[in-house]
This record gives sequence, structure tokens and C-alpha cells, in this order.
Amino acid sequence: MTLVADQLRKAHHPDVSAKPVNVDLDAELIGASVGGLAQGTLAGYCSAAGAVELLDHLLDRVLGPYSGN
Repeated sequence: MTLVADQLRKAHHPDVSAKPVNVDLDAELIGASVGGLAQGTLAGYCSAAGAVELLDHLLDRVLGPYSGN
């Protein structure tokens, strides 16, 4: 999870009005979510497209919406 946390630190742009960020917990959440979504997809509980949509939503919540910059 250290690799994910390091990437989150690089991607995070602090906003003065934003709540404090715990990138280590966010990294654990992302890792657990990816594992769970992979298992759910393999078991047929969700489609690959549905898993990607959920992961995109999670990353938007953690990092903020993608601006394309």
C-alpha cells in the first residue's frame, strides 16, 4: 500500500478549505476495493464495466474529479 499512498501524495493538491487527508487510509481503501471488485467480477456479481465505474467513482471521491490537466 506504500506505493499507492506515495502516488496519492503526489496527486493530492491541498485545498485550504478541504478536510485533512489521510493518504495511508485512502490507499488501504483503494487496495481493498480493487481486490473486492476483482473478486466480484470473477464471481459474476458485477461486470468489468461496472467495476471500472465504481473504481472511477471511488477515485473521484478520494482525489477529486479528473480535470484533464
